Amino acid sequence: MDTGIYRKTGTLPERGSIVSFEIPEAARLYARQRGIEIAWGSFLKPVAAVAGDDVCVSLDEGLVINGERLAGVRHTDSAGHVVPAWSRCRQLVTGEFFVYASRVANSYDSRYYGPVRAEMIKGVYEPLWTW
Repeated sequence: MDTGIYRKTGTLPERGSIVSFEIPEAARLYARQRGIEIAWGSFLKPVAAVAGDDVCVSLDEGLVINGERLAGVRHTDSAGHVVPAWSRCRQLVTGEFFVYASRVANSYDSRYYGPVRAEMIKGVYEPLWTW
């Protein structure tokens, strides 16, 4: 997300919402394996898919949501380490949200740790001022 000031809206998450959520355990594990200490407790990402949407992530095809290819999937990080990907194809179920940040090509999002569960979401946010 753009650097800036965001306001919690009090609305429920939906496709297109910007959500704050607990960092998934798979992301924490990846960080620990690389010697990275995560000092903050949440990510802020836009929701790209919701319950009922078909999501497919593969190293060959990249990210495909409802038949539309949206992005590639990195094989390695900037240091050359393998980045584990959430390689699956399935329909999201109630309470699952797939977050994807199209603004940054190498965004660390659901392509790598899978859908975010509703109970992990801390809130929906809107930008007040970004730079």
